[in-house]
Amino acid sequence: MWKKTHCIPRIAMSVLIVTFCRMCAAQTHNHRPVSNTVTLNVYHASLRQTLDTLFQSLRLPYRIEPDIQDYIASEYRTVHLARVPLEIALERLLISGDFHQLYHKITYHIEHGVYVIGEDHAQKVPRITLSLQETTPQEVLDAIFSSSAVDCLYVSSLAAPRKIRFAVHNASPKEALEALLRACQARSSLRVSVFHDIYLIQPVGASGHTRDSDPSNLLQQKVSLHFSEVNTDLAVLALFELTRNNYVCNRPIPSTISLDLHDTTFRSALEEILKHLNRKQVDEPLTYKIENGIYSILLKVEDTPPSITARPQKASQ
Repeated sequence: MWKKTHCIPRIAMSVLIVTFCRMCAAQTHNHRPVSNTVTLNVYHASLRQTLDTLFQSLRLPYRIEPDIQDYIASEYRTVHLARVPLEIALERLLISGDFHQLYHKITYHIEHGVYVIGEDHAQKVPRITLSLQETTPQEVLDAIFSSSAVDCLYVSSLAAPRKIRFAVHNASPKEALEALLRACQARSSLRVSVFHDIYLIQPVGASGHTRDSDPSNLLQQKVSLHFSEVNTDLAVLALFELTRNNYVCNRPIPSTISLDLHDTTFRSALEEILKHLNRKQVDEPLTYKIENGIYSILLKVEDTPPSITARPQKASQ
């Protein structure tokens, strides 16, 4: 059974655990290694350290292009993957960044059996230039969303005591969102992070040890989101990452979702995501339940009334 868990609290330090199955580094005739299956659990670990451990454990050669050496050295990652191909593990490690130091996203290719990590010149990083006077934080967010393909999930405490002035030039999405926090004077209480290409604006103190032990409180927490063709699986995962709460899913969640919600409860957001999904997969609808403080997403089982079988009556004598 495929099972994914998203468990918090986590240790507040860099932790790197990498395990491998079918560790075969044999080369094929086109210099492509035989597929490896990787289990990767990384919490706030150096991207350079993670890549070194990954390739050294598989005994595969790799190199990083000189123009992104500084970027790779300064990036950190939190990734949890279970028994996935090496190619998927690499994609998750490389795309889960803001690339604010770069103008192109990071990718890899294989040259003569060597994995080469460098910029993907076909995929430019969105750059944002805005100048807004006497505006609200929500209007700034709407302008950022419309000017770049940014998916964002944020707590609804993002507000300003008065209308603000906002200006950025050639900024990455993360730089633009951080500039908005400064304009709202919320830089000390909120932070921007990147979770699988989804931008999160969450409280600075949001970590496992601050998780609310009462699940009913989480259901009423206010959130806002903007998703455009986001993998539904990641949308659900990001929702729980924003609130730093535990959840378990015992089956894959297929499809993508486009959704805009503003200042709604966590419960409404979760139910709306599942509702969109269930419209696409009518035969296998999903629901959720809460057990011992852990949210479980599982197949919805409809209650069916018990069947009654009528017995034939004996003919009267």
